Amino acid sequence: MVEAPVSAVDDVTERVRAHYQTYAAEELQRLAKDRYAQIEFEVTWHLIRQVLPPRARVLDAGSGPGRYAVALAGEGHCVTLLDLSPHCLELAAEWARLAGVADRIEDLVEGDVRDLSRWPDASFDAVLLLGPLYHLLRARDRARCVEEVRRVLKPGGPVVASAINRFTPVRLALRYWPEQIFAPELRQALIAGAAPAVPGSAWTDAAYLRPAQVQRLFERHGFRTRVLAAAEGFAAFMEDAVNRLSDAEWSAWLQLIIETCTDPALLGATAHLLYVGYRAA
Repeated sequence: MVEAPVSAVDDVTERVRAHYQTYAAEELQRLAKDRYAQIEFEVTWHLIRQVLPPRARVLDAGSGPGRYAVALAGEGHCVTLLDLSPHCLELAAEWARLAGVADRIEDLVEGDVRDLSRWPDASFDAVLLLGPLYHLLRARDRARCVEEVRRVLKPGGPVVASAINRFTPVRLALRYWPEQIFAPELRQALIAGAAPAVPGSAWTDAAYLRPAQVQRLFERHGFRTRVLAAAEGFAAFMEDAVNRLSDAEWSAWLQLIIETCTDPALLGATAHLLYVGYRAA
């Protein structure tokens, strides 16, 4: 594992790094712990597979413990992982070894998505950005991240990115922690679109964006939009109902969620938004 230079190490970056150092194992299980959690993975994976060329060289920027990277390697792609958390990268390396795909993990790099100077221009066939936009609170940092992704991506290459929707924190608070209505951080997240975590919660500093913001962010920095999608589709925040489904019901409902995930009516109502675009020439 190689450490890349970091353009700016600030308090937010250190808190985000510390969060994922602490919760790396939980993050590895997050997209597989139950059927509701699997929806986000299945919808995202469906979109990734639609746009990736065969045997692509992929940068998984903000890889976490490698849930998508190992799946990509299993399909014959060559994957480089970049993450703030060395513990996440250690778990990804071990998981890749156990899955028998370690030979298709090109590199594991501890670093910051705002500085991809380790790689030359047009180094990758595709880039995943499934997490970093959650924690870049300032517009200029998000812009720098997308500029760097564009630079290392080959012309015409796809990016698949995710963001947390603006109303996600208040919907989660109402469902699980209604007392947070008195926390100033909650209102700050809703009004400003970025906030530190509510004290005592198992979360960290985060940005909460609107679909139009995400689309503008990429289009202003050299991308052509292919599609926006709701990662949880119409099932967002319906954990109990989803987790009660029988096997046959689960398969049928999942198929419908995937079929309808790009409906514009769903984009602002999901927990996570997905962006798919191509680097303009």
